[in-house]
Amino acid sequence: MQAANVARLEAYKSKLILFPRKDGKAKKGEINDSPADALKNAAQVRDATVLRLPAKEAQKAVYEPLTKAVKEHGAYAEGRALWVEKRDHGRVKRAAELAALKKK
Repeated sequence: MQAANVARLEAYKSKLILFPRKDGKAKKGEINDSPADALKNAAQVRDATVLRLPAKEAQKAVYEPLTKAVKEHGAYAEGRALWVEKRDHGRVKRAAELAALKKK
């Protein structure tokens, strides 16, 4: 799996063309700007299969009227109670184990 991912990234990097931010100034470091001949032949890909954007309908928010049940539901309090229960689960379990050991 890791080898396939490395191969995929290497193929991506081989096709990648980095344009200089400023003309005449090459970027220093590991990742250098592409050579001038690669920049001259570069063409932007405008194919929809390269980058699939989410559908416009999926981006729209759905608004629903507030009902009495929604207003009375304490989502914050419920979330805090679940968080405390999760946090204390180990403490309660350990206390029960210690109580069982003391009884023996």
